[in-house]
Amino acid sequence: TEDPVAYCLADITQTTNDGMDSAVVTWTAPTATDNSGIVNMTFESHESNSSFEIGTTTVTYIFEDSSLNNVSCIFDVIVIDNEDPVAHCPADITHTTDDGMDSAVVTWTVPIATDNSGIVNMTFESHESNSSFEIGTTTVNYIFEDSSLNNVSCTFNVIVIDNEDPVAYCPADITHTTDVGMDSAVVTWTAPIATDNSGIVNMTLESHESNSSFEIGTTTVTYIFEDSSLNNVSCTFNVIVIDTEDPVAYCLADITQTTNDGMDSAVVTWTAPTATDNSGIVNMTFESHESNSSFEIGTTTVTYIFEDSSLNNVSCIFDVIVIDNEDPVAHCPADIHIPQMMVWTVQW
Repeated sequence: TEDPVAYCLADITQTTNDGMDSAVVTWTAPTATDNSGIVNMTFESHESNSSFEIGTTTVTYIFEDSSLNNVSCIFDVIVIDNEDPVAHCPADITHTTDDGMDSAVVTWTVPIATDNSGIVNMTFESHESNSSFEIGTTTVNYIFEDSSLNNVSCTFNVIVIDNEDPVAYCPADITHTTDVGMDSAVVTWTAPIATDNSGIVNMTLESHESNSSFEIGTTTVTYIFEDSSLNNVSCTFNVIVIDTEDPVAYCLADITQTTNDGMDSAVVTWTAPTATDNSGIVNMTFESHESNSSFEIGTTTVTYIFEDSSLNNVSCIFDVIVIDNEDPVAHCPADIHIPQMMVWTVQW
């Protein structure tokens, strides 16, 4: 009535074979002894070198002697899954901002994962596809987990770049006359502004300030505006200073002179008139008569014209009056002597 004595195995723990949801497990078959000296294995639930699924499987051997006394040998084969899922992740996504916006709606195909166990669930999703992303880099993360709590992260970046230049609101060209007596003008304007889809724009250059002095001519004024992504726009306009101020001529008084002796004219000399101008530059463009010239009896108008670089001009006019104070010279005959004659009267 004595049962056999079985020499059983300890529980066997083994990880799944690579890429499989099971493991082939091998062991040395247990044995048994009996007082009768004869014992047979009458039952074997699983063979060594068999495939075992993930989890715990109880293996049973039964040994029996010739008197039908028997004993069971029981141990567990424990197959554990340490293999992480494999995630199939998108590459980084680069997208420009939507028109006029500081963000972009970005869409992608949701990543998936596979696992040796055949069962994998997405347990975390940091951002959904078709969401709005701000300018810059945003990390998107998905986590996948299998039934054995092995997990893997799928991480990629959504990069939103801003290629949109600011929009500048520029003044029109400004035309201004010179300040009185000056070769320049102080010109004032309202500083231009700019807007940007990002909401942030800075002025990085200002070539000339409002309320500055500008010389005669055309000066280009430039402002540059830049957003945080270094997109920039220029605001350019012209300040045109024109000179409408005529030169000031320093003219001579009329000149009165008598004829040169024995002549019907006179050589008249004067110091040439001059002119000044707010521009500092003035040229004589016309001289009707030169000093030290001969002038006939009577009144002759002398004209000088002075012109500045802006073609503003002024005339200097005076008269040269030549008068004749010289008496005529008479060429008279000598006295005439007539002999005396007899005069009588005859009567008849």
